[in-house]
Amino acid sequence: VGWYVYIWITLVPFIMLLVVGSKMEHIITELAYEVAQKHTAIRGDLVVSPSDNFFWFHRPKLVLLLIHIVLFQNAFEIAFFFWLLVTYGFKSCIMGKPAYVITRVVIRYNRNHSSCNIIL
Repeated sequence: VGWYVYIWITLVPFIMLLVVGSKMEHIITELAYEVAQKHTAIRGDLVVSPSDNFFWFHRPKLVLLLIHIVLFQNAFEIAFFFWLLVTYGFKSCIMGKPAYVITRVVIRYNRNHSSCNIIL
């Protein structure tokens, strides 16, 4: 039962990250396409007109909420990992096999950097 929960907790935020990141890339592409269609670029003038129409259900706060959920889950997972490491050590039965631990840390590290790229 424990592994099913672990897989669920690990994969759901990862899939959310991929979906939200893809949506953000789509929005950026649409805005760039709009700018390319206008053929005008005046220094100091706002060329892009952001709109809620680019987001799911015309609600940009939904995307922001999903980004916050993924970031919180990543931070909690890393804090929990280090708490286990300090409390029980690396070779305890709670940590599992070293390959699982290393994979877990690498996935979290990569997801955190991907999340930051989405926000920027």
